[in-house]
Amino acid sequence: VKSKEDDAPFDKQQPVYAINWFNTKRAWLYKFYSLLAIRSVLKIGGRPFFKAKCRLIEGDPTLNRKVLLIVKYPNPAAFLQLVSNKYFQAISIFRNASVDQFTFGFASKTSNQRWEKPDNSNFYILHHYQAETAIAKELVRIALEASPAGDLQIFFSGKVDKCLVVKSSTGSERQVPN
Repeated sequence: VKSKEDDAPFDKQQPVYAINWFNTKRAWLYKFYSLLAIRSVLKIGGRPFFKAKCRLIEGDPTLNRKVLLIVKYPNPAAFLQLVSNKYFQAISIFRNASVDQFTFGFASKTSNQRWEKPDNSNFYILHHYQAETAIAKELVRIALEASPAGDLQIFFSGKVDKCLVVKSSTGSERQVPN
């Protein structure tokens, strides 16, 4: 797990949120994978944080993904322990065969809002953008102020600031998935 900005330090003891954004080729196979994987995720202290079906309202259709899954890990080392586990590596074959257009990154939570469990009767808006943390926080503040009745709540606001890299035997690094 590496910072996306060269030489930018991050606290390796803080929780990280794995942002998994993808389409499914075989939904039934992904559900099977999820049933197999959840025990391993829970064992290292990870917790599913949020999962939703998505649809594109506006923007570049090539960036459209159908599923968003956010998993909270206690720290980057816990995630690395998970992906180093031989059982988890074996069952990941099912994930790889079931997903398409997989986008992955680690986010640090930038919002301080506390929210109970998501309510299945609500709709959620995923606003995916690239901006500096200060700008993102300002956008959240403006959105909340625009909702004087308090009917808008921020469930998760974060910045994808870390990625997973693998080193080859020659020492070169590449981000996965790329």
